Amino acid sequence: MLDWLMQSGSWVIIAALGGGIVALCGILLALISRSRRRRGDSRKKKSEPPTIPAKPSTSAASMQLVLPNRKTIPLTQFPLSIGRARENDIVLDSKAVSAIHARLFFDAASGKVYIEDNDSRNGILLNGYPTRKNILSNGDTITLGNVTLVFQIKVL
Repeated sequence: MLDWLMQSGSWVIIAALGGGIVALCGILLALISRSRRRRGDSRKKKSEPPTIPAKPSTSAASMQLVLPNRKTIPLTQFPLSIGRARENDIVLDSKAVSAIHARLFFDAASGKVYIEDNDSRNGILLNGYPTRKNILSNGDTITLGNVTLVFQIKVL
């Protein structure tokens, strides 16, 4: 077989193709590296959200979650964990809710509350749309598994 390649000149074509593939791979790697430097490497380890053990000001407004049974849970201390396990700050009795399904955080700088999924099995729907992390607004519906909560801000 090797003799046939040498005699027919096919080895020249094969060598040229191999060299072209190697050169193409080098160009692609350079372009990928260049684009990551411009926008930052998206594969970097996720930074943890700031855990601010804050108490939001209640002089102008209060925040609460409304459960399906219309029971309200005041949100006065953050961060809060939500899930099926008894050690959560807010316990939801449903098998479709993960043990520690999500966390609520308060950003003191912006005065906003946001929710973040804790790698739950069924995820979070915010106003019917899947989300991993999002800022909450008055009237937002949060679905964890098959339980829907409503986030409310009450102006005092």
